[in-house]
Amino acid sequence: MDGWTNANTTSIYNFIILTPSHQQYLYCLRDFSSSHHTGEFLASEVKTILDKVGANKFSAIVTDNAANVRVAREIITRDHPKILNLRYIAHFINLITKSILGNINKILIYFNKYN
Repeated sequence: MDGWTNANTTSIYNFIILTPSHQQYLYCLRDFSSSHHTGEFLASEVKTILDKVGANKFSAIVTDNAANVRVAREIITRDHPKILNLRYIAHFINLITKSILGNINKILIYFNKYN
């Protein structure tokens, strides 16, 4: 599950299923613009998918670490203890890298200014 807002402020969430053979399927795209993106709301959306596909077919739920999706993961794994609660580490590394590069850029601007 991942969410983003486009230029028109439409809030889109995607739900991707990764199979044991590493094939990815876009299960659905949902427009949640008129919904509150609480952890409880997102968990209910994930539960709907689990019910349709079969919770026994899932081994993990993976999201970024935003507070609302973290809560959703916790709700799902509380209700389905066999489903692992994982955050998407590549997203986390991307955020760290952006932060480091932003700070390096500030340092370079500072030294170029007084050079």
